[in-house]
Amino acid sequence: MGLLIDTDVLVLAERGKVGLDLGRYLDYGNAFISVLTASELLVGVHRALDEDVRSRRLAFVEGLLSALPVLPVDIETARVHAQMVAQVLRHETVGAHDALIGATALRHGHAVLTNNGKDFRKLPGLVVVGTLKRGQYIYLWVLLADRRRIVARGRGDREEPRLTINSVGKRADPRAGP
Repeated sequence: MGLLIDTDVLVLAERGKVGLDLGRYLDYGNAFISVLTASELLVGVHRALDEDVRSRRLAFVEGLLSALPVLPVDIETARVHAQMVAQVLRHETVGAHDALIGATALRHGHAVLTNNGKDFRKLPGLVVVGTLKRGQYIYLWVLLADRRRIVARGRGDREEPRLTINSVGKRADPRAGP
């Protein structure tokens, strides 16, 4: 299994809002990005109004494109996408790019690293890994294909993470104790 990195994680890293420490995710294997993520990042380059911001973004994106393999959307990904989206509940929606990024990950047997778990966890069969930094706490949650959520909480390296396992139907409060 590999790790497909969603656009939102990379945008936050480029803006310096979160660190991108892929070493934390070595258990997932190699990191990849989707061609859709590449496109979304390049749109951000072209939309920058300030030349310094544009140059910084372009350097960041080109560095990513040279360092990480870019997975295409092909006919097999389209088949996975169609099946996946057809299974999403009628009253729920998933963004078109998110659904294609999720389908790309599933087609290649990868998990998705994202801060947008709200949409990605609607996609059946997808393994979703997310990080959220809130104050001094770092939360790690994994939504497994069997639809159970694992929430780990820890304060840096000083404290062992506490794990809480809940079904998706119940909201887990990561601030709550074990």
